[in-house]
Amino acid sequence: MRWIAVLVGLLTGTAQGQDLLPILSVRLAQNESQRSRLVELIGRITSDSSKSLEIDIDEITGEYIVGATLEPASRSAEIQVSVNAWRSVDPDAFEPGPMNALLGAFGLADARTIRVHIDESGDRLVARWDRRRDDPATTPVHETELAIRLVDESAVEHWRVEGLGVGRFIVGALRAGLAIEEGERSPSDRAFAEGWLRSRSTLLNSLERASVGTEVVITQDLHSAFVFRFDPAIKVESLGRASLRIVPNGIPPVMIRDRALAPEFAVAQAESGAVVVIAPTRADLDGVLDALDLEAISGGDGP
Repeated sequence: MRWIAVLVGLLTGTAQGQDLLPILSVRLAQNESQRSRLVELIGRITSDSSKSLEIDIDEITGEYIVGATLEPASRSAEIQVSVNAWRSVDPDAFEPGPMNALLGAFGLADARTIRVHIDESGDRLVARWDRRRDDPATTPVHETELAIRLVDESAVEHWRVEGLGVGRFIVGALRAGLAIEEGERSPSDRAFAEGWLRSRSTLLNSLERASVGTEVVITQDLHSAFVFRFDPAIKVESLGRASLRIVPNGIPPVMIRDRALAPEFAVAQAESGAVVVIAPTRADLDGVLDALDLEAISGGDGP
């Protein structure tokens, strides 16, 4: 899937045509010393150099071009995806391609343009988008606050994520993982995933209701993880047993550039109660657990 290679900054090339249409841009503030770790993490994910970048598509050849030079962002970080323009030039990336499924996992399948930025204070991650069915002359842009940076005197950076519990996270992550993996998923893969979600729906809904807070935690070494906190009435042992039913055995890992990405998780006891930590790699999981001084009681290849 050429589009996912573009999104993770793995595809490079030289323009063959002259009509380049920008479809995605990531702009970071020039003063690196003032960036939050979240901004540094965005830079690491999108570019080897952690600098601003733009991804264009050649309207004649359909080739994706990475690496255009951009002016630094006025805010800490700004990301823009021109979904409608992308869809018009490369419709196969959306249908029958995976982009519709990926955007649909976040409720944005009909978005025209998506903008995500960290505001002037550096403490709010905000998303703004408009929808294809709306009249741009009369309908305001939709906006939601994705995360707020918490004041913490420790060496760990915490971003509180509103409206997301572990149940919704697992459902969205599973569907997004199926959508973004390089290589085509067979109908049987997708049928298995949907069947697994249906069979675990009661448990996932229960865990969602018991979640009382979600944070993205980033350490000094840029190890990162989602930390889901639970009601104090939830016993860590019970949560550990439930985790054994959450692991979707048989779901293939996401493959990007011949590397298998299988998120890992752990259940642990914090001062506030039981927590579930879900990280993109074992190194991230171990780094966050160590930074938060948590000892895992169970875990495994992740949901």
